[in-house]
Amino acid sequence: MKFKLIAVAATSIALAMGGVAGLNAQEDVIAERQQAMKDMGAALKAGNPGDVAPLAAKLKMLFPEGSTSADSEATPLIWEEWDQFVALFDKLEADSLAGAGARELGGTCKECHDKYREKKS
Repeated sequence: MKFKLIAVAATSIALAMGGVAGLNAQEDVIAERQQAMKDMGAALKAGNPGDVAPLAAKLKMLFPEGSTSADSEATPLIWEEWDQFVALFDKLEADSLAGAGARELGGTCKECHDKYREKKS
């Protein structure tokens, strides 16, 4: 009987720890994508549109389904329209590699933010 009780307690603790680890991983990916977005904006403001391509490629990987939080401005529409969302990053990457200017790249950023971002105060 004691063994069963210990086994149940150990399993409960392990499951709880996994939930905490999952939550931390989600917060980490949100923080990482927010930093990548800031880096992209800084590259555009500094007149380095060529630096956008690797950031756009990276950002596609930083939106695992449901990765939202109180700190995230990502809307659920991202995952409902995943192909269209990713296409905007593909466009940013291709345009950056093709030598597009900050104005053109910024227009794609704006298009994405207007549709898939919920600005929080």
